[in-house]
Amino acid sequence: MIRKAYKEFGFTLVEVLLAVVIATLVLGAALGTFRRVVQSRETLRYYSELAAHGRYGLNWIRDDLANIYRSREPVQMRLLGIAGGSEAGDRLILYVVCDGATGGDEGESPSDIFEVEYGLIYDEENQCRCLTRRWAALEEPREGREGGKLVKVARYVRDLQFDYFDGETWQREWREPGRFPQKVEVTLELGDDVQGKERGLLISQVISLARRGVETW
Repeated sequence: MIRKAYKEFGFTLVEVLLAVVIATLVLGAALGTFRRVVQSRETLRYYSELAAHGRYGLNWIRDDLANIYRSREPVQMRLLGIAGGSEAGDRLILYVVCDGATGGDEGESPSDIFEVEYGLIYDEENQCRCLTRRWAALEEPREGREGGKLVKVARYVRDLQFDYFDGETWQREWREPGRFPQKVEVTLELGDDVQGKERGLLISQVISLARRGVETW
């Protein structure tokens, strides 16, 4: 009687364990790479959103400074810069000539000159500070005007700072009636504190009032 010999095929326990270890290492490396990619995309989205808010706010301030009201009677002109703490931010109050984009939706206005004010307020709904813009039509530029309309221009603004160049030095405040600085530097610190992201974003722009030009970085 002839018996045929069959060779048995299979894996030993050591081979199975080794395969499991290798597969675990490969899967762990792949998951780590995927997690870093997701985090990088989320970080990029976060800073892109902050930059968009900052640029939008700076554009409003730049346009208002470009349309600042100039008169042969200095007493009718106004640019007032008030320095504040990091909680409240600085304030900027100025008279601008309405060109249809600076807020002339109050109906029939007796004047094309508006008082505009920039500052910060805390937005309870979004739990963040917002850059605000208040404007009010002026009947008499000599008097100014309280009230008007207040809009939130940009969210996630942690701090707002204005610096003023008088031709020789930079100043933190501007309180010279009837006279404008040569340049105004606007700095916004942006960040979403709700998401627990400590690192913020700084955006700065220097606006020249003398030549109505703009330098940015």
